[in-house]
Amino acid sequence: MLTSGMKTLRIPAALALLASMLGCSTGPLARAVVRGDGSAVAAQLDKGQDINAKLGAAGQTPLMIAAERRRLEIVKLLLDRGAAVNLRRGGTSALTLAAMNGDKETVKLLLAHGAEVERRDVMLVQGHERAEIVALLEAAAAKQTAAESGPAASTVAVSGVDAPSYKTGERADDFALIVAVPRAMDGPEARFAGEDAAAMRRHLIALGWPSRNIVLLTDEAAARAGLGKYLERWLPNNVIENSRVFFYFAGCGAADASGRPFLLPWDGDAGQLEATGYPLSRLYDKLNALNARAVIAVLDAGFSGAGPRTAAAAKVKAPAARVDLGARDVGEVIALVAAQDAEPVGLAAEEGHGTLTYFLMKGLNGGAADATGAVTVKGLYGYAREQVGSAAEREGRKQTPQLLTGDLGEADLRLR
Repeated sequence: MLTSGMKTLRIPAALALLASMLGCSTGPLARAVVRGDGSAVAAQLDKGQDINAKLGAAGQTPLMIAAERRRLEIVKLLLDRGAAVNLRRGGTSALTLAAMNGDKETVKLLLAHGAEVERRDVMLVQGHERAEIVALLEAAAAKQTAAESGPAASTVAVSGVDAPSYKTGERADDFALIVAVPRAMDGPEARFAGEDAAAMRRHLIALGWPSRNIVLLTDEAAARAGLGKYLERWLPNNVIENSRVFFYFAGCGAADASGRPFLLPWDGDAGQLEATGYPLSRLYDKLNALNARAVIAVLDAGFSGAGPRTAAAAKVKAPAARVDLGARDVGEVIALVAAQDAEPVGLAAEEGHGTLTYFLMKGLNGGAADATGAVTVKGLYGYAREQVGSAAEREGRKQTPQLLTGDLGEADLRLR
């Protein structure tokens, strides 16, 4: 026993008090993380433990504790389970702690999962012995700046709608997942998908989505496993009742012989849709399962098998006459799809964007504003539908964007 003042504490109680004073938690999840016991960590999460819980007096998340204790395998496990990589306590994140510890492998892993670098992170790890880590942080910070300032250099002039002309207050609980597949591993090209995604990210930030709550997946990161991980783990583990969730996809779609549509991830193959594609029905199911205030999905992809941003499925000799976009499956998700049925989608080539995305951004910049200056989902859709349809007619084709509201009825959600 230990004696402290007038109180006598048994050893376990004294250790608990000491742990609390040091900012640690004696809870089972925290203890499992500290021990590096992956099985025990997984068991606690399977029991419903909050993966982003504030543990101990310091309020660290399990990911922060794992990073601080150099538990690389636990960091991997938590990230795979959808832990929020950019949460900070007192300005300190898991990345900060790993960098201060000189743990290069954990730093690289966190950066690969979208950890954002702040100036204080670099300042805290200055020194010759951490030169490699400083270089990693500075390179990541430069990449962040480039992503926020504009899309990658292109032979096509950057559109005038890329930069938001407005700014709304930040909503800390809002989350967004942006997916861009400019070219699949073995499949078709989706021209301008990367430019669409970069510009959409800037508009979401202007609409109040915190940059730390936006994940952008592209190229290999947008493979089926990555898409599933962030849709089916990251979002459910972070979204709360007050959240607005935005899902955006720029890439190719395909439909099977029955007209069932799929998104094509980076490793997707239109010849093996069931095995490699991501069904729209599954997308709606996962988004509906979120306990969120509102969920919006924008799909700038085609599903007919003909024209840009689409691929022909195996055993489909002609473009599908009908594509079931999921009006019965959309539930309480607001889904905006680039075209109806088997219509091909278009590209605003001179502007360097998909036609739908270009007019959505133009609408957000004021084209879809009502008499009070507000832009709602319904108003934005009406504006985009008219503009996209007119652009398609000038090219001698037809493209009719679709707004699916399912159980919600009217989509009057205000965006700005």
